[in-house]
Amino acid sequence: MGYWSSASEESAIHRWAPIMELHADQGFNDGTQTRGNSYRLFDISANRSVLNVLAGVTLDLRNGKYFSFGYGTGIGGSRNASDGEFRAMLNWPFDFK
Repeated sequence: MGYWSSASEESAIHRWAPIMELHADQGFNDGTQTRGNSYRLFDISANRSVLNVLAGVTLDLRNGKYFSFGYGTGIGGSRNASDGEFRAMLNWPFDFK
């Protein structure tokens, strides 16, 4: 979820949007069943239940450029393997005219 807020016209940031994401991941089986000729070193879906959250901001830098950054971390689940991470992404489209 998020919303755009306007910045001043003189600013390098045209507008900005705070963002928050919630990710839930639940395994569907207990990992004891295999189908056909399936070979696995380990079953990543067995008894898995993970809940993660990410909070950050997306900046509209004018001219089609966007910079997003945030922090994601695990907040619950039976096998929470997330220590947390910082994410940053720059979207700078090329002009092929």
